[in-house]
Amino acid sequence: MKQPHPTKPETPPERYAEYISGRQIFEDWAREDAIHFEMVQEGAEGTAPAAYDSEQAAAQLRTFGETVRNQIRFWNAFWTIPMGTYGPRPGSLPGVAFPRNAFNTINAASAATGGGMSTNLYAGGIGEIAPDEAIVIENRIKKKPNYIGFQLGNLWGESLEYANRCSSRNGHQSHVDADGVIRLVVAHEDPGVHNWLDTTGHPVFFMSPRWAYSRTPDPSDWPSISMKVVKAKDVLAHLPPDTKRVTPAERRQEIAIRQRHVVKRYRVF
Repeated sequence: MKQPHPTKPETPPERYAEYISGRQIFEDWAREDAIHFEMVQEGAEGTAPAAYDSEQAAAQLRTFGETVRNQIRFWNAFWTIPMGTYGPRPGSLPGVAFPRNAFNTINAASAATGGGMSTNLYAGGIGEIAPDEAIVIENRIKKKPNYIGFQLGNLWGESLEYANRCSSRNGHQSHVDADGVIRLVVAHEDPGVHNWLDTTGHPVFFMSPRWAYSRTPDPSDWPSISMKVVKAKDVLAHLPPDTKRVTPAERRQEIAIRQRHVVKRYRVF
């Protein structure tokens, strides 16, 4: 590393990293399993750490409090200023800040917009609909990605309930219409179409599409995404005649698959 540690300048540069994070993407929630991952400190195999004592507990509690405070401040500032969640502010990123009931300009992952895989493309927007309204989204793909995702979140950036509700969809979970377009419907109540996204009662929410590539495509091959607000009762009039429909029983089966997958993904035994 060429840069010194941001808060501990005395730390050698080769010891810069203190944390590691990873992300696994799931497509078929009915069949895919989480990978196994473990880390071992070489030379410490078979040894035990020192006995846990009150000083260590107190230090960890202080660190926990600092982490929570810093995370709250950071994410509140991040969504408010660069991403313009509550309207443009000094420092909001032109073309990237989230508009209301629209999507920003699709952009490649960067530190300015929260990071992510450097080969991924992202977009975002804020949905705001009344109880009798819905959003119809059209996702048009030119060059097929390795993964397509779309999720709803609250204004802290947290995913909405996704085990018991259909608040997210990936490419495997989405029906592609005959013209190659993925049309999603965001609504407070189930409209009976396959590609429904459940707001879980949130009148205002983040909309986060992503397209994951192994290599970032040429801008001429980037996807496009658009949306419009319509009356919930008129949703079908804004969709193709052959839109895939679902029955209440089929929706329950879809939810059952999600429930089983989430329990398996986060099992601790």
